[in-house]
Amino acid sequence: MKNERYFYVMSNDRNIFPIHTACMDSGFTFCELLVMDKKMTVPSSYYPKRAEFIAMYRKGGYRKLRFTGSTVLEARLPRGRDKRHPTEKPVPMIEHLVRCSTLEGEVCLDPFMGSCPVGEACIKTKRRFIGAEIERKWFEASQDRIREADSNR
Repeated sequence: MKNERYFYVMSNDRNIFPIHTACMDSGFTFCELLVMDKKMTVPSSYYPKRAEFIAMYRKGGYRKLRFTGSTVLEARLPRGRDKRHPTEKPVPMIEHLVRCSTLEGEVCLDPFMGSCPVGEACIKTKRRFIGAEIERKWFEASQDRIREADSNR
C-alpha cells in the first residue's frame, strides 16, 4: 500500500474493537468512524441492528481529497434477486467511498471481494481494481458481475 492512501474496514459492533487494535498495532492511522444506516433492522441478542460500522484508516500522511457527505451513510442493502452474496454491501455506497478516497485511474484492493461490489464500483468510477476471493462460487459470481458492469460502461 502506498503512503498517503486510505482503506476501509466494514464490521459489526462486536468485531470493530479487535480490528481497530490490529490496524493501530500495524502502524496505520485511524481517520474516521463511519456508520452505514442499513434502513432495516436485523435480529440480535440485544437490540435489533440497523447499522454497520466502517472504520477508515490511512498509511502515512494526510492526503487532501474530496471527502463529501457525512459520517452516516444511508444505504439500502441489496435484497431479493439483487442480493448476490450474504454480506454484500450496496454499490452506490461503495462508489461514494471510492470517489472520496481515490482519484480516477488509481487502484482499489478488495481482499475479500465476495460477489465483487467494489469491482463494480471501480468500473463505474473509472478506477482500477484488484480483488481476491478464496471461495470458488463467489469468485465465479464476481467474474459475472465484472463482465456485466464492464459491458454497461
